[in-house]
Amino acid sequence: MLARFACAFALAAFAASSAWAQPYIGLSIGQAKYKDACAGAPSSITCTGDDTSLRLFGGYRFTPYFSVEAGAGSLGTVRASTGESADFEALDFSAIGSWPLAHRFALHGRLGLFLGDMTASGGGPVPVAAGPRPPPPQVGWVSHDTIGATYGFGASFEMNRNALLRLEWQRFDYFGGGESYSYATPTIVVDVVSIGALLRFE
Repeated sequence: MLARFACAFALAAFAASSAWAQPYIGLSIGQAKYKDACAGAPSSITCTGDDTSLRLFGGYRFTPYFSVEAGAGSLGTVRASTGESADFEALDFSAIGSWPLAHRFALHGRLGLFLGDMTASGGGPVPVAAGPRPPPPQVGWVSHDTIGATYGFGASFEMNRNALLRLEWQRFDYFGGGESYSYATPTIVVDVVSIGALLRFE
């Protein structure tokens, strides 16, 4: 499903190109932290707090102050001591405002939307058509698609006219939040701190 949306964003980006827009591509790696992953679970259950994230992105810089960007990547896996786990993937689209500083440095902020895919495993048996429903999983994560807000801020350093290094914090609100076995499932906020590099094209 994420692949279909990635293709749609790529086609939209090419359609939006113009002679005065400067396209770019980049790759970032970082650490994803999971907020409220064990919320509502018994205190004896523990959850991992972070994992590695990887994101591929591309965009258009229309002016030194404004860009649009689409990205897709993995936000890692959260695991519980019960054996349950949940994998996170996200496709995001953001508007980015930049504020150039002296000595090739710049600050930026982003605001946009993301399409998230949370894939859970180890969540207990599937209920049968006839008969009582089984008890809910101990943590309660279930596979669920999410559309939510993403935002963040960071700084960049321009190594030359076309190559930049970027340090950024980005939040994805919220993964999960579906319903299973007639009870509400937990929601998880994912914060990502990453370092990346991007290449601009003339």
